[in-house]
Amino acid sequence: MEQEVVINQLSEICFWDVDKEQFDLDKYPGHIIPRVLEYGTMNDWRLILSYYGLDKIVEVCKQVRTLDAVSLAFISTISHTNIEDYRCYRIRQSDITKTKGYREAMDDIKNGRIHHAKDVDDMFNQILG
Repeated sequence: MEQEVVINQLSEICFWDVDKEQFDLDKYPGHIIPRVLEYGTMNDWRLILSYYGLDKIVEVCKQVRTLDAVSLAFISTISHTNIEDYRCYRIRQSDITKTKGYREAMDDIKNGRIHHAKDVDDMFNQILG
């Protein structure tokens, strides 16, 4: 998918403060990917997934300094990666395991409400039924 198409289809929710004329997906993935994970819609997720691919998204997420607990649990679950491999997990000032979103996400995994998902749609189908 072409960069211009992706940029034009990304929701204003995530990028209300960005001039889309200056937007460059290749230059700023460390800014774009976390914003979509934390604030984006499912359509935004699908757009960045089709543009970057899961491996690139995981690579970027492993390097970012901050990522909310729900987004971190989501990306580590969907990619079958260890949460300890993520920089934001290791350097978080407050213990992420004490946050409500993280505990709820991990409870869902431990209690069998979420299994290793094939893809995002499969994960949401498991959560929402």
